[in-house]
Amino acid sequence: MKERKYINNLLLRTIISIILFFIMFFLLNNETIYKYINPIVFDNTIDFTYIRSKTNKLLGRITKKDYFVASERLEYKSVKKVDNSFKFITDKSYVINNLKSGVVTFIGNIDSLGESVIIKGDDGFDYYYSNIENINVKMYDYIDKGVIIGSTIDNYFLLTIVKDNKYYNYEDFI
Repeated sequence: MKERKYINNLLLRTIISIILFFIMFFLLNNETIYKYINPIVFDNTIDFTYIRSKTNKLLGRITKKDYFVASERLEYKSVKKVDNSFKFITDKSYVINNLKSGVVTFIGNIDSLGESVIIKGDDGFDYYYSNIENINVKMYDYIDKGVIIGSTIDNYFLLTIVKDNKYYNYEDFI
């Protein structure tokens, strides 16, 4: 009985998929519809972090990943501005946690900043965490606020906050 129900369900989903494929095929081959849809799809940028945050709120999180979370506030001995970044003097191997929920968009070495992680926040800002090691996140992971990103290489890390090529002060985000 269960096998028959499974086969019927699979057959129904296959037929619906085929019908949807042909509908999309015929609609996209229509030149007037193509001229209307093409600029919308290919000329605009889509903010996937915003879409992801809204679907997580409505539907809940689809994937469950375990991360280490630090609930403490950012603690530092001093801070000074270096170019477009802020240099936070901390203890050696200080654990850095994420300021805002978002998607990891870059992990690697940036010439002027060193080993870095860039997170595209749900708020549209890019958060650069630099001079770090023991990186705890992976590319394209969606991570919540407070998740541990890594630890400082020396006794400092750099934080850069950017949106639309404009740099922002860290005090507005901590």
